[in-house]
Amino acid sequence: MKNLPAAGDGTTSPRATYQDVLDAPPHKVAEVVDGTLYTHPRPAPPQTVAKSGLGGFIRLSNMVVVGLAACGLSSSLNSI
Repeated sequence: MKNLPAAGDGTTSPRATYQDVLDAPPHKVAEVVDGTLYTHPRPAPPQTVAKSGLGGFIRLSNMVVVGLAACGLSSSLNSI
């Protein structure tokens, strides 16, 4: 992985590429934003489990709301 300067340090550097993301250490999450490579630690397993559970709850809630609207029970949505 290239040694890229931190964002906003005032130096010019080559723009980060997708290859820089692929070359990032496996224990880091990497992303390129406006040509700058950003890395941060992967979330801890308990946080990952919590996010997955919350995401499933939100998807289920959205399906219930859409189902109520499809059944013509949109007036019930005001109480949710």
